Amino acid sequence: MDYEKFFGEGKAEINEIALAFMQRLSQLTGKDVIVYSNLNNIKNTFGDDVALEGDLWLAYYSNPNNLINLNASWDTYIGIQYTSTGRVPGISGNVDRDKFSKEILIGSGSPPENNPQKITYKIKWGDTLWAISRKYGVSIQDLVNWNNIKNPNLIFAGNTLVIYTNSSGGYQTSENTYIVKKGDTLWGISMRYGTTVNRLVALNGIRNRNLIYPGQIIRLY
Repeated sequence: MDYEKFFGEGKAEINEIALAFMQRLSQLTGKDVIVYSNLNNIKNTFGDDVALEGDLWLAYYSNPNNLINLNASWDTYIGIQYTSTGRVPGISGNVDRDKFSKEILIGSGSPPENNPQKITYKIKWGDTLWAISRKYGVSIQDLVNWNNIKNPNLIFAGNTLVIYTNSSGGYQTSENTYIVKKGDTLWGISMRYGTTVNRLVALNGIRNRNLIYPGQIIRLY
């Protein structure tokens, strides 16, 4: 989603429009949505709900070493557009150049590398692929490919899904909580369960986001 021209809408309305668009696009395509934005808008315009809905692709043409802490609803970015005047062989004129920390193109749905854990999940009434993907930190497209789902908007209670995940250690005590293990960070937990550090801090009344303890119970949603 590239939403950067506003025509008098307030911040609340901008976020409402963005969230509705992202959710609808994800429902129709069965794919995750990425937010493309600049530093000013992620700091001053887009809020936690939009950040929870999609990863950040940041347009930033200065030194990326200055972005250790974004101080925004996103704690980090998966991609950065670092120039709009790049050059590549075979193309005349300037082009945008980007770097990404993980693959964002549509994959084949093969199991992840590094000894993935295979999970069998029984679909409950009211479940959606979007909610399941956020719970297990995988993409909707992966769920579709792993399970040969023809219509990502149509799943049935009682059916089972195969899910591959690289997460290890720690565990959920229920759908809504997680018990911290040694080495965990709020950032790592937020990435695993498709939420944000700011959301976890607010839900759990955490005063120091850099200080959590093994055995501590973290509310996720």
